[in-house]
Amino acid sequence: MKRRLISCGVIALGMLTFGLASCFKGDAPIDWGVIIEKRHEPETTYSKRKLFMEANGKRAYTIRDYVDDEDYIITFGVEKFGKLKSRTVYVTKEVYDSLRVGDGFNTKIIPHEIIDEDKQK
Repeated sequence: MKRRLISCGVIALGMLTFGLASCFKGDAPIDWGVIIEKRHEPETTYSKRKLFMEANGKRAYTIRDYVDDEDYIITFGVEKFGKLKSRTVYVTKEVYDSLRVGDGFNTKIIPHEIIDEDKQK
């Protein structure tokens, strides 16, 4: 009985610790902030060589061209707990053209695609 009570106590304490830790949002990704950088990456094409087969000491390769589409990238940040936290997202050309460095940015309002969740500096 005593052993069962101790086991239940340990389990309850573990669940409480896990529950409290999951509620702490100190390291949660930021959803809004001030734009600190805008970047435009033009479309680029690159080739990649891959070994196709090897027989009798001879190798055959295939060469394939890849295209990396044009990207519009915005980095925004906010100071939290004395540290600058930043987040980088892809945006459309229209959104990119409408924003300037120093403007506010909110991921819940402006359409975007996430690149990098968080950076702490």
